[in-house]
Amino acid sequence: LFSSQFESDVNEIVREPNGNANYDISSNEVTRKDSQGSSVVEERIRSTRLFEVAKEHGLTEEKLQVPESIFTANRETAAMFLNALFSADGSVQGSKEKGYSIRLGTTSLGLAHDVQELLSNFGIYSTVYEERSEAGLTEMPDGKGGTKSYETKALHEVAITSVDMVKFNEEIGFVH
Repeated sequence: LFSSQFESDVNEIVREPNGNANYDISSNEVTRKDSQGSSVVEERIRSTRLFEVAKEHGLTEEKLQVPESIFTANRETAAMFLNALFSADGSVQGSKEKGYSIRLGTTSLGLAHDVQELLSNFGIYSTVYEERSEAGLTEMPDGKGGTKSYETKALHEVAITSVDMVKFNEEIGFVH
């Protein structure tokens, strides 16, 4: 189960410097539509201690950019950042006929270019597609069993294809 593995991984990361304590982590599933209209399930995680650790490392200051501390971090830290980002907001899309790609969707074009730059540090070529879906009104679940129109921002995508998918899997990967 993803959430129990994630809980274990988070506790391993956030125990320092306090030793053996386990920290409360909760999760809930949210069903939504992706940019192609397919139904996807997100698992959202809440952890006060994980937020504190992220804040200590400057990861909460501006959510829609790669923090400077990640650009200057060691290779392992940068890989863990990309792993978490793609595990949370990325996907594998495509078909046998058209081919597959690893994609990261974001409303921030700046974040898309930051991620592309970070991937290039691993020798992973990617393409940024601007405005894969336009800004406007979108029907989404209203949390009460129905739907409601919400204002949405344009969606940009970072796409990794071909041999670079193999490099991504070897260097970055997804949370299992």
